[in-house]
Amino acid sequence: MKISFQTKKSSMLRKGFTLIEILVVIAIIAILASISYGPIIEFMEKGKEAEAKKVAKDFQIAITTFQEDYDGNLPYDGTYPDEDTNLTSNNVNFLAVLMGAESANDINEKEKPYFTGKNAQNKRNGFVLNGEVIQGFVDHWGNPYTMRLDYDADKEIDTALITSPTGVYTGKQRIGTAIVATPGKDNVFNDEKDIKSW
Repeated sequence: MKISFQTKKSSMLRKGFTLIEILVVIAIIAILASISYGPIIEFMEKGKEAEAKKVAKDFQIAITTFQEDYDGNLPYDGTYPDEDTNLTSNNVNFLAVLMGAESANDINEKEKPYFTGKNAQNKRNGFVLNGEVIQGFVDHWGNPYTMRLDYDADKEIDTALITSPTGVYTGKQRIGTAIVATPGKDNVFNDEKDIKSW
């Protein structure tokens, strides 16, 4: 007489995963995602800051190029100032001059575009439009860029005066014809997270 024992091969050759195994995998993925979330957000903020700095430099280059094309005269928005002055990218007349708009051809006679950009998304990072009319140009956080131009032609610009007459920065003198800044993410000129062209 032959006695045979049946093994439980069928239970060892199961197909699929148990509920516990699936939950463990989900938990591991959740932990890895939470660990990487902070650096990803920080990386994205650094990208926004880099793009805002590029735009600040683009404004500075546009102003300098205009000056070279117009025999040392800086772009202006109506009456040519006789002292260093702040202008913002919400000044549509000044933007029209830099963009070579026909409406500013009394100042930019060549109607040459010195500055271009993209349209803003949700009033952030680009030209803010009201229908087809430009209302200004803003950074990633919805702030206009502030530009200080050397209208008195002494080749010195006081960085302390770019934000207000009382100043926020240390007051270092910069040689050049224009500097550009925006307060950045914190929306306040305080020199910590400000985006500057210098």
